[in-house]
Amino acid sequence: MAQVLIRDLPEDVVERPKAKAAAEGSSLEAHLRQLLAEASGLDRSGFLSLADDVAATTAGRQHTDAVALIRADRDRDSR
Repeated sequence: MAQVLIRDLPEDVVERPKAKAAAEGSSLEAHLRQLLAEASGLDRSGFLSLADDVAATTAGRQHTDAVALIRADRDRDSR
């Protein structure tokens, strides 16, 4: 596991995540670890869950080919 040390952060930058972590019953370190994981795209479970929900609600429907729509848009714009 990697470690990161960030020095000289203004107090107000730290206070908000610290308060949020406390409200969630979590440590500042755990809260910041989660924020970094989400920002780096490592936590894809939320996206995958949403994608599954969309797929389930549109199951059985006929879908327009996105490639055809993009091509039509580009052809129209190039005139």
